[in-house]
Amino acid sequence: MAALLTNANLEWELLDGLIPATSDGLLALTNAIIHSPISDCTKLRGLPGDDHYEILEAIREVWPATETGGTVIQNLSFIIDIDALTQDTTLLYTSSTGWDRVDRTMDRIRKLLANAAVEEEFQQVGFLCREGLISLAQAVFDPAQHPSVSNDDADVSKTDAKRMIARYVASEYPGRSSREIRKCVNSTLDVANKVTHGRTSTYRDAAICAQATLNVVGLIAIISGKRDQTDAQFDPASIDVLTEGRHVQPFEEVEH
Repeated sequence: MAALLTNANLEWELLDGLIPATSDGLLALTNAIIHSPISDCTKLRGLPGDDHYEILEAIREVWPATETGGTVIQNLSFIIDIDALTQDTTLLYTSSTGWDRVDRTMDRIRKLLANAAVEEEFQQVGFLCREGLISLAQAVFDPAQHPSVSNDDADVSKTDAKRMIARYVASEYPGRSSREIRKCVNSTLDVANKVTHGRTSTYRDAAICAQATLNVVGLIAIISGKRDQTDAQFDPASIDVLTEGRHVQPFEEVEH
């Protein structure tokens, strides 16, 4: 358990209202929020309730409430450390593509995934991934410039992301590589559909879906020239939006 907290940070969430202490002081009500990397966060969430209580008690020992006042820590929760995510350029390739609707959807996916805790939220990640890919396909596909591939001569609907992107890639990036890229896109859409409609969706399902979707968006952005001569891999504004102005401190101060 201690190893899972090595790279964690602690945030206080101040609750409304104060309660009187036994003397003239006041007690502040707070929640403790632990930010940790994805793998650690998943394991921390999966710990038994007794272990969660042990962590909470350790925090309370370091920051105890006293007769003259202090902090009363009500609850403990775990969320993904956004700053840790920025160490992985594949997961958070956050520089904007210039396709506004795609960028907005990708930001929503990152934010939802960072805080998702229940099945319905995991399924919502899958839904947003599908919507993001549809928006991506609509942004790049032109039926006049991107004709059918193989024996696919049927008209493409405005929501058929798989076929729109397949035709786009085949036209803009011809050759053997395009076949592998189409396979990647098709698999991504299949994963998104599974997470959206599955009744047993988990955090890992949603994270895989989000990762694959972000990869496809980045790939199509490169093919389209949107990533040419770009020095900045990360958009600080995107990170500010995700953290919502939260301030965290190293968890190493806590004796766990």
